[in-house]
Amino acid sequence: MDKKSAFIKHLTQHDQVELDDIEDGYFKKAESRGLPTEKEILELLKEQGVWSDQDEEDIEDTKLYLQTLNEAKRTIILKSQIDAQNELISKTEKELEEKLLDRYKVLGNTAEKYAKEKTNDHYIIRAFFHDDKFENAIFTEKDFWEMDDRHLQKAIKIYNSYYSMFSEENIRHLCLQDFFYSYFPFAESPVDFFGRSIVELTYNQLRLIVYTKIFKNIFERNENIPVHLRKDPDALLDYGNISDAAKEKIKEKMDVDGATSFVGATQEDLDYLSLREKKEGDSVRTVSLADEAKKKGGSLNMDDLMRLQGMDVGD
Repeated sequence: MDKKSAFIKHLTQHDQVELDDIEDGYFKKAESRGLPTEKEILELLKEQGVWSDQDEEDIEDTKLYLQTLNEAKRTIILKSQIDAQNELISKTEKELEEKLLDRYKVLGNTAEKYAKEKTNDHYIIRAFFHDDKFENAIFTEKDFWEMDDRHLQKAIKIYNSYYSMFSEENIRHLCLQDFFYSYFPFAESPVDFFGRSIVELTYNQLRLIVYTKIFKNIFERNENIPVHLRKDPDALLDYGNISDAAKEKIKEKMDVDGATSFVGATQEDLDYLSLREKKEGDSVRTVSLADEAKKKGGSLNMDDLMRLQGMDVGD
């Protein structure tokens, strides 16, 4: 690889199925050689007092809480509140990562870890080829595992550098570039989009077509999307995720008398909503979250916020 060109293959669904089988094979091999499973290690750690059922419950509770936060975000309308929710989601994701890292550290070597690490080697083995038809692989398993550390690290660096260009974030940004909008009409048909059926697509191609369809749908369902959101995939996804029921509730309130009440709304929030063009004589009344919290004893829960937005959440 020092002086020759290499072609890097994008993995397909078929490749992934084979890699899953390889991982399963390594797992069974590790088990047959006496390497303990995660379940067995956890039971031992609990007996030693290093880990506990409560630690496991904390992880599951955090996952459930994270899911609840994401679901609740769909009921939030104001940008400032969405931003606050995103901060809470990021904080919870970090907490979950830390809990999972603690778990990973105490587990040590397990059959699952062995299988995963050995399978990761196969991702690189299956990625590098001498030709653009992907018929002549650069590495055999034997070559790869006998490679000296310098060449191994170089192969891994090239692999990681190349695939980082096709990150989820980069693919989403690509979908929102001006030149790409002309491809939106073809998003419903993989054959029209790529000239091949969906089962032949690589994972990167699948992600591209999925996000193209998502953003196309958001643009079609929302007429007055603020200009500054149109090139920001995360913000656009948040905007598109506001539930239709929540939008309709605001529209109904605005259509009654040309005025409505927004909890803690700033001018940026009002621009963000863009539910319809403001008519002459319309007025918007903002409500201070701090004032409302005082009425409720100092704090507002999610139901309180939804009620103040005019949503029916029951008693």
